[in-house]
Amino acid sequence: WPEKSEVSFHMDFIGSHAVQVSTPALADVIRPYNPHVFVFENQLKELPAPRDYAAEEQARNGRVTIFFGALNREEDYADILPVLNEAAKRYGDQLQFRVLADSQFYRGLVSEHKEYIADPKLYDGRYVPYPVYQRVLHTADISLLPLHDTAFNRTKSDLKFIESAGHGAVVLASPTVYERTVVDGCTGCIYHTPEEFAEKLQHLIEDKVYRHAIAAAARQYVKEHRLLSQHYLERVTAYRWLIDHHEELDRELGERLERLEKSEH
Repeated sequence: WPEKSEVSFHMDFIGSHAVQVSTPALADVIRPYNPHVFVFENQLKELPAPRDYAAEEQARNGRVTIFFGALNREEDYADILPVLNEAAKRYGDQLQFRVLADSQFYRGLVSEHKEYIADPKLYDGRYVPYPVYQRVLHTADISLLPLHDTAFNRTKSDLKFIESAGHGAVVLASPTVYERTVVDGCTGCIYHTPEEFAEKLQHLIEDKVYRHAIAAAARQYVKEHRLLSQHYLERVTAYRWLIDHHEELDRELGERLERLEKSEH
């Protein structure tokens, strides 16, 4: 973070017995400061309730809901926003956009059928409570996950994919981060260019059988592989190792702090 000095940034990791991260790429960033880095993929605490798509479609008169809810993605969605505006123009009231807390994305979206979910009194309107995020995501047919290929983005996890999949929303995602997990055309859709984004968006909007099949496969993937109950022993084992080696870890921590102090003089 730019507001933190280099020393305090290093201290976050050097001054800890160990560091826990969610991706191997992030672990590679941290290891030069601390050799004890544990990588645990993000998992869902529980599987959300299944969706009744038929009832939802009847209540919405067949309207397809597109969801966007992320933080600091302004540069990542710049090239697909014109595509979304073209889709909004083409499909009219067949599409409903639901935007979570990103006022810039909402303002740039040219549609009469868009909804902005945020409380300006809460975190200056930039964040919403997690239950609100979950509730809105549970209404989405398509979840947009744009990420450009940058060093920072490559350290991110696939959490938004498994959240979307658990809530029954098909992801239309960039290859950065999500290509490692999402099987294109099976558990989600991956786009590499704005043109490919447009093609896959059209397919998802117009073919509900295809869309529902992907949603079902993605939710099954989460059910079988990405629940915390299936992975908690990995964390327990690591935490027990830390306890068993606390004297050694204390000594190494002291040595790292001494080296940092000497480097500042």
